[in-house]
Amino acid sequence: MKYIPMVLLLIFSFKAFAERQTGLITGLVPFESNGKKIIVFKLQNNVSGECNTTARFAFEDSKLNYDLMVSTLLSAYHSKTKVQVEFNRTCNAWGNSFDTRYICIGDINC
Repeated sequence: MKYIPMVLLLIFSFKAFAERQTGLITGLVPFESNGKKIIVFKLQNNVSGECNTTARFAFEDSKLNYDLMVSTLLSAYHSKTKVQVEFNRTCNAWGNSFDTRYICIGDINC
C-alpha cells in the first residue's frame, strides 16, 4: 500500500520533463553557430514561456538523430503535414527556443 504513492509520483514526474505539441510547421531556419549546425522551427500556435521568448523549437547536431530529424522537418514542411514535437522546456540548443526531443509524422506515437 505504501508503494502506490511512490509509483504514482514516478509516473507523473517523468511527464513533467517532456511535453508535446502538434501542428503545421510555419517556418524553419537552418544555420551554423560556433561550428555546430542548428535548426530552429515554429509550429502554428506554438507554445512559449520561460526561456522560450520566440515561441520556437530548436535542436542541434549533437543529437544522434539530427539528420533524420532535419529530413522529417523538411518533408513535413513541404507536404504541409502536421508533426508532433516532443520537447523539454529548456533552451540549450538555442537560447530562446525550447529543446526538441523528437519529431513524429502521422498516426504513430512519439
